[in-house]
Amino acid sequence: MAAEGPHHRLIFYFQADGTIPWISEAVAGSGTAYSAPGTTYNSIGNLVTAAGPGNGLSFWWQAGESGPGSPSRSRLLAASPDH
Repeated sequence: MAAEGPHHRLIFYFQADGTIPWISEAVAGSGTAYSAPGTTYNSIGNLVTAAGPGNGLSFWWQAGESGPGSPSRSRLLAASPDH
């Protein structure tokens, strides 16, 4: 699951099967997420989308084999016509 954090950061939360604590890690730094994110998991790995600066749509992913704590990759999917 993911959420917009303080200062428009994007935070990903996960929990290993059979464990109690939720673990959080930053997907993207300050000024990167300006909406509630959407999340899914597929053959690529964990996928997160959110509105970014200037109303663009950004996409972040983490390869399934890389595991928690590995760097996320990002791509701008669509930019606002105003920017």
